[in-house]
Amino acid sequence: MSTKIYDAYRIKKSTDILSVLTKGKEIVKNIIANDWKLLYQIHALSMVEASRTIEKDPEDHLAQRALKMNEDNNIDNWWLEKVMEKAEKDLSYNFLDVYTTCSIFYDRKYWYIKFYPNYEFQYEMINKIVEESNLEDYHYQNQSDPPDGISYAKFNRRAKKWDKLLAPDDNFRNGFQFTLFDAKEFSKLMSKNYYQGKKTNEELYEHLVYKFDKKLKEV
Repeated sequence: MSTKIYDAYRIKKSTDILSVLTKGKEIVKNIIANDWKLLYQIHALSMVEASRTIEKDPEDHLAQRALKMNEDNNIDNWWLEKVMEKAEKDLSYNFLDVYTTCSIFYDRKYWYIKFYPNYEFQYEMINKIVEESNLEDYHYQNQSDPPDGISYAKFNRRAKKWDKLLAPDDNFRNGFQFTLFDAKEFSKLMSKNYYQGKKTNEELYEHLVYKFDKKLKEV
């Protein structure tokens, strides 16, 4: 039986669910593009990872190039993507993880969306999607009272609904999976201006609040 269903919402079946999710992709992209602290941390920690990689394997050419470009006040997007892809699979690298996903279920009347936030930018994304798309809260947890304005009967019906949606084995993977953001999307965001003849960090990353221009010794 499903006992803790956090960050869950529903919206009427007449809604274009793909439009809602596509809007979510744009929202999270814009949040990340304007999060100086997050971008700075990604840059700094990826450079630390490059240094650690060189300590283990002095012949790692990608790590060498990343550090060399850092000395020139630049960033190697290939290295960033490689490290962030690793972060999606290895929990010890989760300081770089931007993987943002959700599961989608449905019945005759509604779409149901379950998000999996771990970081501040993901909660901000959910709040904006809820606000702009009029998602209705549909979480459930058996160890608490119902939210204000919801009766115990209605709250318990949520539990039964989630049991049906997650059948036969109470697993969120039984729904459709949709990726809102990941390492590939971050790489696309980084390289937005790469092929437009722009050269300086200020030009290349004019769409980002942080320009990836700090040297390793400064971070």
